[in-house]
Amino acid sequence: SDVYKRQDYESDLKSLIDSERFSDLTFIFPSSSSLVHAHKAMIARFPKFYDYILKHVITSDDPNYCKESKPNVAQVVLYDLEPSMLKILLDFIYTNQVFLPANLIPSDFEKNM
Repeated sequence: SDVYKRQDYESDLKSLIDSERFSDLTFIFPSSSSLVHAHKAMIARFPKFYDYILKHVITSDDPNYCKESKPNVAQVVLYDLEPSMLKILLDFIYTNQVFLPANLIPSDFEKNM
């Protein structure tokens, strides 16, 4: 039997990273007033991270709650993480690979491999 693989599947998944399209989860970064959008179904592939996220969903009475958000979108406030770092994590979650900016790779990285 033959295996058929859709050629643009990876790019389709990558296009969902930080996209409001079909998102049902928004990460809020109070220090930079930034929002990052995600999808619970993708995050659920990593149960420990998913459980952590669900324990930190805020309600509409939280001062950080984004009132402009779509209804039925869970919101999580992240204080100790930069939006760019979350996007790197989401890149891995959505595509099973990660591309690190050069400034995040230790200079002796290849020597230690």
